[in-house]
Formats: sequence, structure tokens, C-alpha cells
Amino acid sequence: MDALPLVMFALLAVGFWFLVLRPAKARQNAQRQLVNDLRVGQKVMTTAGMFGFIQDMADDRVALEVADGVVIWMLKPAIAKIDEPAVAPESALEGSNISESPDGQIAQVDSTGDVPAAKAVDAAEDMPSGQS
Repeated sequence: MDALPLVMFALLAVGFWFLVLRPAKARQNAQRQLVNDLRVGQKVMTTAGMFGFIQDMADDRVALEVADGVVIWMLKPAIAKIDEPAVAPESALEGSNISESPDGQIAQVDSTGDVPAAKAVDAAEDMPSGQS
């Protein structure tokens, strides 16, 4: 009867290892592999939910272009995932049903390729004041 508490403790330790320690180690290894796989030009998502393209890399940091001409430096572990396939910012609208005209109008294109006049939206009107 004295061995029962010892067996219960051993089972509890094994269960803790399988349910907590092993998955945590797997997540650490996956994050380490993701950081090692980072390359310039990839589209990534940060742990804060920001998307950007890697423009430059240093030892422990990456430069992300989050908008045209806006580059921020972040630590490599702050990259949550690589968002494949990488799409260049200029071609982000290609292949979608969204169209942008030279005068800044953005509209959804219907199946015939026509832009309904009522659907056209001026991009500058949608921005909060001070950001246009």
C-alpha cells in the first residue's frame, strides 16, 4: 500500500510532461525554425498582428515595410508566421475583384469586368482626418 502514492505521483509527473512540457518545447522549436527561415522579401505577420514585407535583416532584428515607405525594425522573435505566398506590394490587387483607377478610385469589379458606378469609392474619403 505504500507504493500507491509513489505510483500516483509518477503518473502525475508523466501526465504533466505530456500535456505541458512537451507541447511547449515543440512550440519553441517551431518558433526557432521560423526565425531561421526568414528571408528578405517575404510577407510576414508579427505577434501584434501587423503584416509587412521583410526589407532588411540584422543579427536579431528585421526591417518590415508595413506601408509604402514605412519601415519599422522588430526583433526576429516578434514574427508570428510567414504569410505565403509572398506578394509584392504593387501587385497586391492583381487576381482579386478589386480595381484601382489612376485617379484613386477603388471599386469592386463584377463578373463581367464592369465597375458599378454606385460602388466606386474615393480612397481619400475613407481615411480618418489627417491621414490623407
